[in-house]
Amino acid sequence: MPVKGVIALVLLTIAMAIPTWIVSRGPRQVVVPTKLYSSVDPMKADSLVLSHSSGKTLSITRVDPASDRWMLVWEEGSQSQRWPASAPRVRGVLRLLSGIMVGTAPDRAPDRSSSIVITVAGSSVKASLDESLVSGRAALRLDDKSVALIDSGLHSVLTTPDPAVWRDLSAFAAPILDASRLSIAASGQELALARVGKQWAIVKPIAEPADRAMVEELLKSLATIQAQRFVSDTKTDWSKPTASVRVEIDQRTPSGDDVTRSTLIQDLVIAGEADVGGTTILARAAATLASGETRSPMWGPAALILQRQALGSLSTDPAGVISRSPAPGARADVARIKLVAGDTLGAKPVEFLRTLSGWSRDNTPVSGEDAAAIDALLALMFETRADRVRAGAGQPGATIATLTLAREDGSPMATLDLSQVAQGADAGFVASRDVFHWTFALQSAGKRVFAWIAARCSGAP
Repeated sequence: MPVKGVIALVLLTIAMAIPTWIVSRGPRQVVVPTKLYSSVDPMKADSLVLSHSSGKTLSITRVDPASDRWMLVWEEGSQSQRWPASAPRVRGVLRLLSGIMVGTAPDRAPDRSSSIVITVAGSSVKASLDESLVSGRAALRLDDKSVALIDSGLHSVLTTPDPAVWRDLSAFAAPILDASRLSIAASGQELALARVGKQWAIVKPIAEPADRAMVEELLKSLATIQAQRFVSDTKTDWSKPTASVRVEIDQRTPSGDDVTRSTLIQDLVIAGEADVGGTTILARAAATLASGETRSPMWGPAALILQRQALGSLSTDPAGVISRSPAPGARADVARIKLVAGDTLGAKPVEFLRTLSGWSRDNTPVSGEDAAAIDALLALMFETRADRVRAGAGQPGATIATLTLAREDGSPMATLDLSQVAQGADAGFVASRDVFHWTFALQSAGKRVFAWIAARCSGAP
């Protein structure tokens, strides 16, 4: 056969073999990274137990399946200690663990190792972690084949037996914005508040409506108090604190057809200065669960150091949380209004009575101007937030008139002394009751109301 024919035959054979090879060749093998925790999802963990080679163990357990709250338990001496764990720290660690991929183990046996047990829905997975680093990384091992390498940051968290790494730094570690009761005691005085539905009321030292917004701001301020650090309990006499705060949260837990009622009580006791300069305070925090007559410790007591400025919101002055409206109750209940001039001895009162058709004076329906002024007066006393409220004996200014509000049966609702202050801290229109003084800015709706009151008390038509 000619050489050209041989070459053509070879090329034809190759051309026919290439498609056959392509078809018969198997798919290219692609290495897919495998997660170390493939049998459980750490993000759904119910508990995380860290055991150090020193024998110290930290147990972190989810408070309930629906929450992101965690409880830290450890042994201190011969006693078991409990404190809420930092939810962001736990969540961050679990997220890192859930993303770890299987890698290549270092070519040496670990000198010491810690263990990590993650439990999800009753299924537990145990891993060992080298306590020493090699080139900034350490091996996390489920078994000889399932090994991953983690960096120094995560390693230091998982191998540190100190509970301070996991503790929630909040002095009030359980959420308190939905508190049911709140009390602050200092220098022999106590301010006690209680929630009634969505509203708040002062219980001690007086019985008065409280301003919801002011109480909520107080709770938000308390919720931000954080420990600089936790310390070993000292020989401090905690029975004689300089101040104390108690927050109570009523809880309802469904149990079949029944509902279990309990109250979580969080206490913060303040002992005194923690440093020579007085910038920090020594305090002690604890929580108990009350159910009927039973009292069960939940966490603490734990001694902690606080910044003094963090306690700036603590005050037993009821003026700080009293209702910003000077008249208690509802304006709809007002059936009688009486005004008496404050600068005239034996002045004849000016009285208005509510009727089915409006307001009357001396059995005569009032004018449209008077009706509008009465409406503005009631809005100012019942619905307008004062710019300032303070407590103290003595009238801020000369009394323009005394205002008495009564119900249809004649029972009094409030008696208020009305005055005007031109200058100083109390500048404005002031309504005073008992020892409290509500001040409205000079340039406000109070200007027209007070002018009308002065005119009516002077006998002007």
